[in-house]
Amino acid sequence: MLQRLQTPTTGVIAGALLILIGGIVTVSGASSPGTILAILGFGLILKYRVLPARRDRGK
Repeated sequence: MLQRLQTPTTGVIAGALLILIGGIVTVSGASSPGTILAILGFGLILKYRVLPARRDRGK
């Protein structure tokens, strides 16, 4: 079960949800925690989608 949850799609979905939640938190008035959540979301998307694609393109 744990291996199934560690797929690139799961990482991208988690990253997108963190960006969305970060935006909601920022709009509700807590800008610092919202920004941190959004940055973590972008980090997950970079880790699971962008960086592996760049490595594969270089081969």
